[in-house]
Amino acid sequence: MEIVSTIALISINATLVVQLASFLLFLLIINRVMFRPLRNTMREREFFIENLGREIEAAEGERDRIMDLLTRQERDVRQEADRLRCERRDEGAAEARRLVDRALAQIAQMHRDAEADVARQMAEARQGTVQEAERISVVLMEKVLERRIES
Repeated sequence: MEIVSTIALISINATLVVQLASFLLFLLIINRVMFRPLRNTMREREFFIENLGREIEAAEGERDRIMDLLTRQERDVRQEADRLRCERRDEGAAEARRLVDRALAQIAQMHRDAEADVARQMAEARQGTVQEAERISVVLMEKVLERRIES
């Protein structure tokens, strides 16, 4: 038997070829099993994040559009409310004027009616007074003359 001594760190023989083939097979398997799915997952996540960013920008644009619309609607509603408030105030003032005018007309009518009633009562009282005075004068004359006067 002969002892072969080699001082080289790597000897090129069949084990190196087997190790190289095993390493390449390992790289192929790990690429298919681990790296390719990881790269696909990373691409999907990047795509998802980009889409999410676009959706966020679109949603922010929609939000801004809706906020502008709501602001315009709020301004319009406030203006309409102010207009209606002024209109109602004017209607209330007009109604108050109508009520006051009607009350004044009723007061004037009641005053005229009262004056007419007083005038009628005074005329009746005057008539009654004249008749009473005639009757009293007849009675006094009868008493003074001590006889009956026929009228």
